[in-house]
Amino acid sequence: MGIDYLKDKRTSTRVAFGIIAADHSLTVKANVQGEYKPGAVDQNITLTCVSRGVLEQDIISKILGALPH
Repeated sequence: MGIDYLKDKRTSTRVAFGIIAADHSLTVKANVQGEYKPGAVDQNITLTCVSRGVLEQDIISKILGALPH
């Protein structure tokens, strides 16, 4: 609809990360859930959210930065 839901105070967003670490391999998957709550409870809308990879890269950088060299 052309609305930036992330800037709208009536929107709540949750992120869960799935992290798999194996020998010389690290896989991170973000699961983003959003809900738009414009007013009355019966008007709540579940948003379809897709990560563009920025969240995953941020977590990977933090994990790799915390590992001993």
